[in-house]
Amino acid sequence: MAKFSPNGEWIASGDERGRVLVWAAKSKNIKLDIIACRRVLDLSWSNDGQRIVAAGDGAESMARCFAWDTGNQFGDVGAHSKCILSCDFRPSRPFKIVTAAEDNVVNVHQGPPFKFQSSFKEHTRFPNCVRYSSDGAHIISVGSDSKIYQLDGTEGTKVKEFEAKDGHKGSIYSFSWSPDNKQILTCSGDKTAKLWDVASGACVKTFTFGNNVEDMQVSTAWCGSTLITVSLSGAINYLDPDNPAKPKLTIHGHQANITAAEVDTRHNRIFSSDSAGLVASWGLGSQPLLSTWLTGKGMGGKGVSSLAVSSDAETLFSGGFDDKLRLNSVKTGAFSDNALALGGLPTSVAASHKNPALAVVGISQNKLLVVKGGNVVHTANIKYKPTSVAIAPDDSEVAVAGDDKKVHIYAFAGDSLNEKKVLGEHQTDILDVAYSPNGKFVASCDNGRFLFIRDRTADFATKNPLGWQYHSAKVSSLAFSPDSTRLATASQDQSIIIWNDLTEFEGSKRITLEFAHYEGVTSVRWVDAKTLVTTGVDRAIKIWDLSSRL
Repeated sequence: MAKFSPNGEWIASGDERGRVLVWAAKSKNIKLDIIACRRVLDLSWSNDGQRIVAAGDGAESMARCFAWDTGNQFGDVGAHSKCILSCDFRPSRPFKIVTAAEDNVVNVHQGPPFKFQSSFKEHTRFPNCVRYSSDGAHIISVGSDSKIYQLDGTEGTKVKEFEAKDGHKGSIYSFSWSPDNKQILTCSGDKTAKLWDVASGACVKTFTFGNNVEDMQVSTAWCGSTLITVSLSGAINYLDPDNPAKPKLTIHGHQANITAAEVDTRHNRIFSSDSAGLVASWGLGSQPLLSTWLTGKGMGGKGVSSLAVSSDAETLFSGGFDDKLRLNSVKTGAFSDNALALGGLPTSVAASHKNPALAVVGISQNKLLVVKGGNVVHTANIKYKPTSVAIAPDDSEVAVAGDDKKVHIYAFAGDSLNEKKVLGEHQTDILDVAYSPNGKFVASCDNGRFLFIRDRTADFATKNPLGWQYHSAKVSSLAFSPDSTRLATASQDQSIIIWNDLTEFEGSKRITLEFAHYEGVTSVRWVDAKTLVTTGVDRAIKIWDLSSRL
């Protein structure tokens, strides 16, 4: 849970370990760090911004009201026998706090210092959300029993129950008041959101979503004239009162680990995939970034291991954990129904730079496959597991990184691959390999933090023979800039390094972007000479403008 202070200058956030942080919205500086309970499920600011109540689970205390800057406590909030699910501060004097818990009870507390005042006990299942109206005159409580109750804001006594005729058929998880307190917006596990008239208690409009479990609606926000719900899938839905059957806009990110990302510069977009088998297309020109998800059956819930964009940007190659390769049409935005069985797990896919139908696939069962026109035209049995595959810009050769700590260079002989050179500078498993766009360099990075760059024009002579080891954890991904003058590396140490000098190979000429992704950066790609795209363990996709740093 996280909420802005009334003046918008501060944010209070609570986590599942019971910790509440109060931090400045602009500078991100921490003002207060306090343990409120064992697990924070909800919190609320007083309307003067001086107090915060945080509630959830706990052995000694399930709720705490404290000063926003010092943490000093104001009385005792709780009087529940089970976990508190929701809490709210009355926005007008006299100050009160309302709480709702898994004991099916809604309690009102008066203060400060706060102490128990009264209980409401008509919910038969969890009351999931309680909120005061902006004038403090009323309280609304919604619950897993599909009930909506209106209570008096001062005494906490029942005013009425909303009509059940057109009500929700499942648990109600959240609701929001309209700015004028005349309506509320509720959302439910029945995959709908509903608009209610408070005076009559009648449902006036129903917003419908899909039929999947992920379409359950779990949270709401009413911001001015904008109505928003959040789906179980993580999708943020901007509702359209004039067309309740379809949201105006849906913003949706990955909810599973991002497994691959590629940039399509021809159409100015990013493709990303995850371990749940979803693939998204993100328009780089839109603000905010909006995703379009590939439709169709796909991997049937199995993850996507790798992506590659064809040379004409018309086909998106996707290797899946179902041991198949799909040649998906970028134009239709749908998964291909005809999947190519590979006979093993694809670890990496590289697309030809000249032939739109050609790709090379590394298979974890110690194989390299050449795919052409949707068919396997050559299989090379190798003695190592390929971890990364890259095709030279002129399509003359393929570089393959392996768990044998070597980079293997293969020459194309028609549709076949013939090994011509082995590069062995690494001491640990190699994680990624890449050619520079001008074809001069090939770079590789490893599990031991080392980065090596070789000059193809000098028979793959290593330009930094001792290796660069400026990351403090394994280097997971690397990419050359479009003009081949820079190299970007991504690491589990949460940082990105931009290597600015690929002429004299002066290692000190570099830019470090620290704390780029929480718990580690998984991939890095260039959009243009001054723009990067990265993904991380935090399941985020970030766009970096390097104009002021280069």
